[in-house]
Amino acid sequence: NHSAHLFQLLENAGLPFELTWLADKSEKYYSVGIDHRSAAAQLVCHLVQLGHREFAVIAGLLDSNDRAFERMQGVTDALTHAQIE
Repeated sequence: NHSAHLFQLLENAGLPFELTWLADKSEKYYSVGIDHRSAAAQLVCHLVQLGHREFAVIAGLLDSNDRAFERMQGVTDALTHAQIE
């Protein structure tokens, strides 16, 4: 996760930059990445459609890794939608 201060420094310096690994949903900055939340949700929906009902997740540190956090949110969203605890 990047602080707002970092973006302000880059903008004030007039330095071009691009975010990688995570798509910027605000579309304020150029970015190259994937929507981790949507990808994880699609994966879980596919597994639910195949009949799976028990899930476990091995993930990175959620409080310091925005990608791991978004993937976990996608899993949680899909399981909630499928009414699976």
